[in-house]
Formats: sequence, C-alpha cells, structure tokens
Amino acid sequence: MGRPKLGYQLRRDRGDRCYLRVDGFADRFAFDTRSPTTAQIADALAYIRTNGKAESPKPAPAEQDNLRAVTDAYYKSKQFLKDIDVTTQRARCNVAEALLCTLTPEGRIPRAQIKVYDLTRRHVLAIRDECLDKPEAGNARVKFLRYLYGFAIDAEWPGVIGNPAREVKLLQPVVKVTPEGVPYTGHREWQLEHVERFLDFHRDDFDVCLTINLLLYTGARISDLRKVGRVHETMIDWRGTKVRCLKFRVTKGAGKRARAGKTQVEAVVPIVPQLAVVLDRLPGDRMVYLHHGYGRPWRSAKSLGERVKKWRDAIVDEDGSRPFADLSCHGLRKASADWWVKTYRCSTHELMAIFGWLTEKEALHYTAGYDREDSAAGVVVKFPARA
Repeated sequence: MGRPKLGYQLRRDRGDRCYLRVDGFADRFAFDTRSPTTAQIADALAYIRTNGKAESPKPAPAEQDNLRAVTDAYYKSKQFLKDIDVTTQRARCNVAEALLCTLTPEGRIPRAQIKVYDLTRRHVLAIRDECLDKPEAGNARVKFLRYLYGFAIDAEWPGVIGNPAREVKLLQPVVKVTPEGVPYTGHREWQLEHVERFLDFHRDDFDVCLTINLLLYTGARISDLRKVGRVHETMIDWRGTKVRCLKFRVTKGAGKRARAGKTQVEAVVPIVPQLAVVLDRLPGDRMVYLHHGYGRPWRSAKSLGERVKKWRDAIVDEDGSRPFADLSCHGLRKASADWWVKTYRCSTHELMAIFGWLTEKEALHYTAGYDREDSAAGVVVKFPARA
C-alpha cells in the first residue's frame, strides 16, 4: 500500500530556505528555515488555501484526427528535425502556425480543428487562393501541406490515404516592372548605372565600396561573403599561369549535403583587376574582408543585408523617391552573373565553378537577361568565315 497523498510538496533549495507548494494553487510559500515545524506548515497551508491563486486548468488533450495533432507530430518527426536545417524549420513552422490559425470560409472554425481525412484538393485550392495577391505565401501553404501529408502517409496516420496537395499547382510569381518598363520576377537585377551611382554616392565610405565591389565581382551570397577573407585567397596554376583566386565553401545547402554524406560545394572566383585594386587597400591585419562599424566581422548575413538596405535607402531623388528601394544584394548576384558572361564570355560550366552551382539550370536562370544581340553578333567576329 502506497503512502497517502498529502496535497502539498515541501522543497528545499541549496541555501537555508524551503518552499511549500499546494496542489491546485499557483502560489508558493517560502520558509526561512530548511526544517519548518508542523505548526508552521499548517499555518502556511491555511494561508495559501484561503488567499492563494488557483492554477489555470490544464488544456484538454488535442484530438488525434485533426490538423493540429498531425502538425505537432510532424514537428517531432525525423523529416522535420533531421532532414532540414534550423532556418528552414523556423520558416516552415511560421507558415504552419499562420495557416492553422485561419478560419474556414464555411463554418468559420480554425483550420487546426479540421479532420485530417476531410481535407480535399478543393480545400487546398481555397487555402492557396486566399493569397492570390501574395503568391509566395500561397505557395508556401501548399508546400507545407505536401510535407505534412507526406509525413502522415509515411506514419500511416489513421484515415489518411492520399496527399490532397500533391497535384495542386503553384501560383505564378508576381510580374513587376522597372521604371524603364522592363518586366521582371523575383529580385530585380542591378544595372551598371545603378552600381556607378551607388558607389559615387558613398564614395567617401570605403566599407560601402568594398561591399559592393565584392558582391559584383564575386557574385557570392551575403551568407558566404560575410566570412570571406585572406584565408580564402589562393594561387591556382592554369597552364603555367598563376591566377589569384578566392576559394570558399558555399553555405547554402551545406547542412543537407553533410547529412547526406556528400562532399561540400566550393566556389572558385578569380580576383579580377577591378576587385584586386580594392582588396589591396585593406589593412594587412584584417583577415575577414567585411567589418561593421565596430571593427569586427559581421555576425550574420541578416545584419549585413540590413546594413546594405540602409545604404540603399540613403539615396533619395529630388522628388523624395528612393530609386534603389526595390534593389537587393541578391539582385547584385544576378548582375554579377551577367557581368561575367559579357566581360569574359564565360560558358555555363565556368559560371557553375565561379558561383558554386551544381546544375546548368541555375546558370541559365541567372543569365536569362544577357545581351542576346551582342552574343549573336560576336559569333562572326570570333569565328570569321573561311574563304
């Protein structure tokens, strides 16, 4: 026969005090001694039961057949914890929680309470089309439901026999138009005039000029660029000619490749004369190229990106508009790929080596805006017809 329940717990700390907790009450009573008497405990019990604040009732256990229960189980699964990195976990969790808080158009109930086996393709289309003005958000919802039901099928969740989001098409990205009337999607590509005006406006700030030159002539992501420094400089022997290059590992996808046991991807960027002039002005003891105002390397890509936005928004036209408001660091990466093609006639595989890409599709995507007329006309100059 076990000991009877007293209805309270007496816990001692490492000092000369102990605390009384009473079941059902949130408050606790502190004694200035480690061994209170029976009378002191009785008085404390009477005080808490008379004046104490009752504990909040515990929430009822979630039903096991709704989207909330499946989502909570997905958060604890291998697909979520092991197969994706922390940044993707956070982004996917934000999408999931925002979706589960929305209300259904018919019954006006939270979608977290929808039975997992009642969700159909028609419902997924309605969930997607609620974000027609923000197609990226609608597509993120569809992708999350694909992952969620994929997990449910693998886990043999009761009632789940198919993935209703698998055949739902994603929304097309919003087509934007530059002030010159050129349509584009995604990040707007910088033009040479933008770079020249940006550098001219910040000509007295060497850190700004260094950052923009590195972004343009290396094409590196800011997640990589914030860590690049002298340790990454190397001399590569190309057919008897020494070429000064930057060689660094690509951050994006590194965790996934490590989990899969694959070798890491490296980008090898030749240091062109325009960039060499800027790098040679750096102090000899600066091991990492980019430093913030306190003389230390940037701690995250986000902080570096926010600083570039401040530099960008400092440029204001006479009418009060900001001509660089829709330009970003990734737009400079696009401009860099275009610059390498125009200046050095890089082939697809050469671009893959410089930018750290693994497929030709990525190279073709980034160079979609190259000058087709210039490339076509250059054929007869490089390869004149034989008599």
